[in-house]
Amino acid sequence: MRFRRQTNSLQCLALGEPRWTLLDRPSFSTTTATTPPSGPRRYYSSLKPLTTRSTRYPVIKNSLKKTLEAQRAVNRESVFWKFYVRDDKDEGKPSDKQIDNVSEKKVTKRSKNRSKKRKSKPSQTKTKPEAPIRLPWVVPLKDGHPQQRPWLDLIQPLRQEGDAKSVLSDELLGLMTFLRPTSTEQDAVDYIIDDLSVKLQDIVPSPPELIGSRHAELATTISTVDLMILVDGDRIHNLPKNKPPPITPQMKYNYRKIISQAGDVLKKDIGYRDCQVIPDKSASLFLYHRASGLPVRLFCRSYAPQLEEFIRDSLPELPSLMPLYMVMRVLLESKSLFGWDSRSISANGLFLLVMSFVRQQPEDFASKGLGEQLLALLHTYGKEIDLTRTGISASPAEFFTRASVREHIRSLISKSGTPNPQFPDYLRGQRALIAYKIHSKHKGNKGLANHLAIQDPTNYLVDVGQRSFRTPELQLAFSGWYDDLKLAMERWDEGDRDEETILGQVLRADFGELVRRKKRVVTV
Repeated sequence: MRFRRQTNSLQCLALGEPRWTLLDRPSFSTTTATTPPSGPRRYYSSLKPLTTRSTRYPVIKNSLKKTLEAQRAVNRESVFWKFYVRDDKDEGKPSDKQIDNVSEKKVTKRSKNRSKKRKSKPSQTKTKPEAPIRLPWVVPLKDGHPQQRPWLDLIQPLRQEGDAKSVLSDELLGLMTFLRPTSTEQDAVDYIIDDLSVKLQDIVPSPPELIGSRHAELATTISTVDLMILVDGDRIHNLPKNKPPPITPQMKYNYRKIISQAGDVLKKDIGYRDCQVIPDKSASLFLYHRASGLPVRLFCRSYAPQLEEFIRDSLPELPSLMPLYMVMRVLLESKSLFGWDSRSISANGLFLLVMSFVRQQPEDFASKGLGEQLLALLHTYGKEIDLTRTGISASPAEFFTRASVREHIRSLISKSGTPNPQFPDYLRGQRALIAYKIHSKHKGNKGLANHLAIQDPTNYLVDVGQRSFRTPELQLAFSGWYDDLKLAMERWDEGDRDEETILGQVLRADFGELVRRKKRVVTV
């Protein structure tokens, strides 16, 4: 029988079991007798505790409990580092209690190097300028401040005592009239565009073009004047239809150069103030017109956006779109639920949300008053559908879910008789948007899984509401406004008209900044 050297666990050495071990035994030939060698057998109890310099973990003789405690203490010392506060000399010092038979661990050279690396160093990174946050139309009304109802001044001379539906419709029209820019404000915007075109004609490849909310006629006095400099030389050819070209490094360099030169010129101009170049993914120039106080943003693109043209062309088709959009936006801003800065729905997304609802209504819906239309809109998005699982499409106007998309695909397959028919572009886009939500849910991303999916009618694969993560709050707000507005209308019809307004019982917002801007532009 051949005896070999055997390795034992450190913790088992503390058990003291009556098992003999074959440590430091000489090897025997296989031809010798099978009897063990002579001499007393060595047991665990006869071994010395392994607490030499080369041993990392201590072993307490005949005590497994103390051995485990000692080894845990060693592990804790290697994981946690002690830092002493300079202000208080007594705070943070080690206590006098030590575990029995545990030797103090010396600080190694490796731990010293780690502590040196962890010393805080002064930050050497330069703070990048941040883009100015777009001013909201209204802000939530603070407690104790008086209620503001500036739209009532525009309808008071023509207002008559009537039922709640007609009064609410008049208030919605008055609110839209108050929010929309006047002819004087539009003249100020036209002057800024002409002035910048002349002053930058030697720098920019093309005159600045008005885009954004003011071009789409969704703006108010406080809205930013977005001006685009079209750079045709950077246009990428052979791209898929309706797909915006990517911004290449060379395009970034060209855009940054143009914007920087424009900023150098306008910083010296006394007609503008607070010029600031924002070196974002695509450089932008923010400034303010000194006389009117209007904010201006200049940036470069190689293509013109199509969604704003779609919105602009849809306004004459549906006259109720603008007042419904205006009141919905003000309601959302009064609850801080509007804009990408608030992780909520954007201006284009809200407009498509309203458009999809209006287009799905029967023909006689347009003959109803704006008050009834607003109630139906709030009821649909607040109580009828689940916005976390339902997608919104404005063209074609419909709501789509995972089940509806699947049923539509099966219907097309059965009609065509082929397993892979040619699906419409909008259907492929809806399938992609729903698949993205499902994939996000499987990945555990609750925000993207519940975001408000709104299909871009100019590019069906684009989700306009991808940054709207507060969908449950949106739906809860829609439901609450419906209940409050319906209750206010019932009180009005019953003769309780102490508030002198129906919309004001639901809309609690501060219009102060908007009123000041309007007065300033009119004065200029």
